[in-house]
Amino acid sequence: MLRRGLRQAAATAKHICLVEQRAASSTANATQALHTPAASSATVLARCQLSGQQLSSFQSRWISKDSDVAAADSANEASEAADKDSEQQAAAAEEAVDPKDQLIADKDQQVADYKDKLVRVLADMENLRERTARQAEQSRSFAIQGFVKSLLDVADNLERAAGSVTDQSLQGLNSDGKALTAQQSSKLLKGLLEGVHLTDRILVQALKQNGVEKFSPLGAKFDPNMHSALFQIPDAQKEAGTVVVVTKSGYSLNGRVVRAAEVGVSTQP
Repeated sequence: MLRRGLRQAAATAKHICLVEQRAASSTANATQALHTPAASSATVLARCQLSGQQLSSFQSRWISKDSDVAAADSANEASEAADKDSEQQAAAAEEAVDPKDQLIADKDQQVADYKDKLVRVLADMENLRERTARQAEQSRSFAIQGFVKSLLDVADNLERAAGSVTDQSLQGLNSDGKALTAQQSSKLLKGLLEGVHLTDRILVQALKQNGVEKFSPLGAKFDPNMHSALFQIPDAQKEAGTVVVVTKSGYSLNGRVVRAAEVGVSTQP
C-alpha cells in the first residue's frame, strides 16, 4: 500500500511538471505572436483562446487527478482499517481460550499438585520408617535395662556373702589365727545363711517386678503344660499323678511358662 501511494505521488508530480511546461510554452507562443508585425489580431486572439482552452483542459485534468488521488487515499485508508480490524479479530480469537484447553490445563495443575503432595507424603513415610527403626533398635538394646538394674542388688549381696568367708575361715581359723570355736563357726554359717535367704528374697522380688513369678507345684496335680516329670514314685497314700517331689521350681513370665518345674510324680504301687 505504501509503495502504491508513492508511485501515485510520483506520477502526480510528473503530471504537474508536464502541465507547467505546456503552460510556459503556450505563454511564449502568445508573446511571440504579439510582437510579430505580420500577425493579425484575429490570429493572436485565436491563439490566446486556444491557450485558454488548453489551460482549462489542464485544470480539469489536474482536478481529475486530485480526485483520483483522494479516492485512492480513501480506499487505502479503508483497506488499512479493514486490515487493522482483521488483526484485532485474529488477536481476540487467539486470546479466546477453548473450554477444552482450559479444562486440560486445570487437570494438569491438579496432577502437579497431587504429585507434589505424594512426594511429600513419601518423604514423611520414609522419615517415619527410619525413626521407627531407630526406636526399635534402641528398645532391643535397652529393653532389659530395668530388669538388669533390679538384679544389681542381688549381685551386691552375693559379693558381700562371698567376702564374709575368708581364707582363714575356710581353714578353721579366726582373725587372730586361732582355731574357730563351735560358736564362732555356727555364727559364721548362720550369717552366711541369712545373707543367702535375703539375697533369694531380693531376687524373687526383682523377678516379680518384671513379670516373672516362681511356682512350686508340690502336692498339686501333674500338669504337662507346667510340669516336667523326671521320675515316678510309688505311693499308696497319694493319688496317682500327684507331684510329690520338686527338684526345680518353675517360672512364668506374664502367665506364660518360661521354665517348667521339674518334679517327681506318684503312682499306685
